[in-house]
Amino acid sequence: MLRTKKYREDVGAMESKISQMFVDLIGEQEIPDYESGDVTVDVPEVNKKLMQVSMLFNPETISSFAKELYKHCWFVLVNNTEQPFYTSDNPIVKYAHKEDQFRSYAGLASEGIEIALPLTSKLILVMLERSFHSELLPLENKFAYISSEEHVDFYNYLQVSQSN
Repeated sequence: MLRTKKYREDVGAMESKISQMFVDLIGEQEIPDYESGDVTVDVPEVNKKLMQVSMLFNPETISSFAKELYKHCWFVLVNNTEQPFYTSDNPIVKYAHKEDQFRSYAGLASEGIEIALPLTSKLILVMLERSFHSELLPLENKFAYISSEEHVDFYNYLQVSQSN
């Protein structure tokens, strides 16, 4: 998840927003007629890459991710259809089953999150947040078989929509 272009872009966007917030705050305090956005911040690509690398090799970050994923219910779906599972440049996909107008539930530790990683065209690893998906806990550490192309299409849609 940390190695993808999407993650690097997300980290860069976060750095841009935070930097812009500080520039606007200082500008409004120091310059009487300053309006938010008068000076814009552009984070160089090299900064995004450096931030990404620092996250990749930070043991605390990796440990934090691992601890959150460990809490999820893990199982493997076996595809019994003719339609293969897709993979992409961003193979680990997330789907927030819970929605809120003001809050995102798309994070690794979010209530209702589903995380999927195709292993082959016939196997996909699924990780579910436990409290929201309690009815699927009996599948934990097992193989489950799917025969519906609709289920395969759902995971393939996630792959295509979350790829670059």
